[in-house]
Amino acid sequence: WITAQSEYAIDSAVRRGFDVLTGGFGVPIERLAEFGDIFKRVVDEVKPARPPRVGVQRAVYVTKDVADARAAAEEARWNMRVTLSLRNNYERVENGNAVPVPGKSEPTIDELIDRYLVVGTPDTVIRQINRVKELVGITHFNCSFWFGDMTQARVLRSMELFAKEVMPAVE
Repeated sequence: WITAQSEYAIDSAVRRGFDVLTGGFGVPIERLAEFGDIFKRVVDEVKPARPPRVGVQRAVYVTKDVADARAAAEEARWNMRVTLSLRNNYERVENGNAVPVPGKSEPTIDELIDRYLVVGTPDTVIRQINRVKELVGITHFNCSFWFGDMTQARVLRSMELFAKEVMPAVE
């Protein structure tokens, strides 16, 4: 597996026979769909002996409570701020700790939930994963369950709901 977040990286990975993992904090669903199109185009062109797999990694949080989902999206915002500030060279570190530097233009909580994260009730999360499957053509979905400053108990509750209610619906 090679992580790839550019046309060049996806193209190079497929041409070298690697599987591709994309996604992460700060990558909207529309960009993931573009990555899926690039992946399909290069696979069709190269016609590798073994069809490569493609996966997406997303922050995932499952809850029965919409307010709790919105709070989880705020936790994910922390990771997105740190990730993007490091990636784009405007990071800050104070006393050895990464500082979540707001970007010049950040998505709203509703945009985060709709376009950047897989967060919500079991039904919402199922719809979001199916949307990623449809738009990107993934063979694998990698969940990042722990982000921000969530407690272990909260993360484990989300993982349990994911295993019981989401996995059977998206397998």
